[in-house]
Amino acid sequence: LVGPDGRVWLYQTQGTIPPGIGSLLDSVFATMRFTAGPADSAAGFQLLPVRGEQYHRGGVLRLTFPLAEDRTVADQRLYELALFLNGVRPPSVDSFPSYFFVFPEDSIRVYPFLLASVTLDSDGYPVDIDAVYSTAGSFTDQLLSAINWARFGPADFRGTASPGPWLLLVSLFPELSYPTPPRVGPVDSGLFERRRLRFIVDTTQFLAPPLPRLYPSGVIPLADAAGISRGPVVLPIRIDTLGHATVPGAGRMSERLGNLTRRIIAKERFYPAIRPNGRPLPFRGTIVLTFDGSENVRVAYTWLL
Repeated sequence: LVGPDGRVWLYQTQGTIPPGIGSLLDSVFATMRFTAGPADSAAGFQLLPVRGEQYHRGGVLRLTFPLAEDRTVADQRLYELALFLNGVRPPSVDSFPSYFFVFPEDSIRVYPFLLASVTLDSDGYPVDIDAVYSTAGSFTDQLLSAINWARFGPADFRGTASPGPWLLLVSLFPELSYPTPPRVGPVDSGLFERRRLRFIVDTTQFLAPPLPRLYPSGVIPLADAAGISRGPVVLPIRIDTLGHATVPGAGRMSERLGNLTRRIIAKERFYPAIRPNGRPLPFRGTIVLTFDGSENVRVAYTWLL
C-alpha cells in the first residue's frame, strides 16, 4: 500500500517466503519512495502489486514493478493487475458475432491480428471504431463490422461506468476453427479461445506476450520425469523472435533436474511476443515448473496467469 507521500505504508506477501526474505523486504520497502499516482486529479493511497523472484537459494532477489522509473510499462501483467486492484475495470466482451478468416498456405510464425480503437458509451455500445493496425489483410473490414455488432460491458472506475476509447485486440489463431462460433458471455477454458478477443490497457512494452503453441494447457509430458516430486521451481526464461526458448537458470540446478528442464522446454514452441506493428521481439519472463511424480510436468507461465 503506497501513500500519497510515496512511502510504503504496509505490504503483504502471498504464499511462503524463504527465511531471511521478510527482513530484506522490510528494509527495502522502508527506504523506497514512489511517485504517487493520481486518481480523480489527486494523489491518494493505492495498491501496488510487486513480483519478487529468487531463482536459486541464496541468489539475488529480483523485484518487478508495474512501471519503470521513466513511467513506461515494465510488466504488462502487473500493470493490468494494478489497475484492477485500484478499481479500474476494462470493458468486457459480452457477445461477439462469428467471423471468417483464411490463413496463408505457408506455416506462420506470427499470427495475424487486428488492433482496433473502440470508443464505448456508458452502456457499452460502440460509438466509434477505427483500425489502428491490422495484419488481417482483406478480412479487416469484416472484423471491424463484427466489432460494430458486438455487445460490450462498459469500463468501470470504482463502481461508475466510464465511457471512452479502448484498444481491442482480435487475434487470429490457426489453432481455432473458422468461421468462429459466436461468443456469448465469459470464456473459462482454452488458452487461444480466451485470448482471441481482449481489451488491452497498454502497448508500450509489447502488444501481446509469447504463447505456447504445442501444449497450451501447460502440461508437458516427459517419460523421464516419472518418479520426481519437486516444485514449485521458479526459473527465468528467454524466448527469441523465432519462438525458441532457453532457460538460463537450469545450469544452477542439479544435473538431472537441469537436463529434464531443458528437455521439457525444448518440446514446446511459442508464438513470439509481438510489437504493435506486428513484428516479433525478444522476451524475458518467468516460468514455474511442478514435478508431481508423474510423466506430466506442469509449466506455469507467469505472464499468462
